[in-house]
Amino acid sequence: MKKQTLLIFSCALALVVLGCDKDETSSFTSEDETLAGETVTAGDKDARYVKLFVLNEGSYGQNNSTLDFFRYSDGKYVRNSFSQMNPTISAGLGDVGNDIAIRGDEAWIVVNNSGLVEIVSAKNEKHIATIEVPTPRNIVFDNEYAYVTSWAGAYYGGDARKGAVYRIGLADKTVKDSVNVGYQPEGITLSGGNLYVANSGGVNPGGYENTISIISQAGFKVTGAIALPSQKNLKDVVVSGGSLWVSSLGDYYSVHSGLARINLATKQVNEYDDVRVGTCLWNDAANDKIYVIGTQDEWVWTPGAKKTYSIYMANTASGDISEQSLPEGITYPYSIAVDGSSGDIFIGDAADGKTPGSIRCYDATYSLKWKATAGLFPGHFAFYDARL
Repeated sequence: MKKQTLLIFSCALALVVLGCDKDETSSFTSEDETLAGETVTAGDKDARYVKLFVLNEGSYGQNNSTLDFFRYSDGKYVRNSFSQMNPTISAGLGDVGNDIAIRGDEAWIVVNNSGLVEIVSAKNEKHIATIEVPTPRNIVFDNEYAYVTSWAGAYYGGDARKGAVYRIGLADKTVKDSVNVGYQPEGITLSGGNLYVANSGGVNPGGYENTISIISQAGFKVTGAIALPSQKNLKDVVVSGGSLWVSSLGDYYSVHSGLARINLATKQVNEYDDVRVGTCLWNDAANDKIYVIGTQDEWVWTPGAKKTYSIYMANTASGDISEQSLPEGITYPYSIAVDGSSGDIFIGDAADGKTPGSIRCYDATYSLKWKATAGLFPGHFAFYDARL
């Protein structure tokens, strides 16, 4: 966000940089402020962030993915903001929202079954561009490009088809090229000039994958791979504390889900086979922590059976794992996010998967601060900081 000339002069004269930041955040205005919302807490004009976006996946094949946001300044939770701010886009956001990431004042939304990446203004959710990518999954950025993992059209019962990573120019928002990786790639991250891609083999006739593809950013070529000894069906990858952290979903009956830590300098792998993974990893890199929700009852398939969920937190500096029982009242924990500045923890509850889910905000002691009704399968979070 650009500062007013007078504000810049005043801040410079006073030499109060922090005060400028707070003034800038509190003066933030947007066209979406006219949208009706659910007031869930008192507003905080000095909050670290402007908004917390929530991408609701929706039900497969129903074209009902939606975008919500929580606005810090007035404490309102606004549902379905994309469709409200873009009434002429009759198809809405699309079918199965799978990832969301913020870059500057833009929100890039990966919509899996619709085969597109939708770019909207983070300020007001208005459409900016749409980019076609076959069965896209996850996204990450560097200074020039967005990188999107893709199943490349693979589907259950189909042929053994390798996945790909698509490279998209940030300036002109067009696909530049792509490179093949493993089967059905999921999470992607970058560190030290390399991209790391988690391959799942989720619909591969040959079975689940256990490899992480390494791509050179400079040459955009696959330069190697890292294999996990026992875990398979890889899901997320994040970098923190000099290590690559990887989640895996297992095979759902003989190999449990788990977490692994790979030292990027030595490539040594340490698997945490007792950590269960049911949500995407949340990387609180500023505080050397990674969060994920899982359950030891993951192989209990009896309809209506009550499962006990836990929040696992990895200290990425030491490698230690701690476990916290999930607060009461959550039916189906589907996502997690953590505000590293305040310590607030956000959990998306998918409820029964047929009715709207909810977002619950807890403080660092896991006491409930507020709750809001969300869309179907609230699965992905992204914080928007207008000062960056």
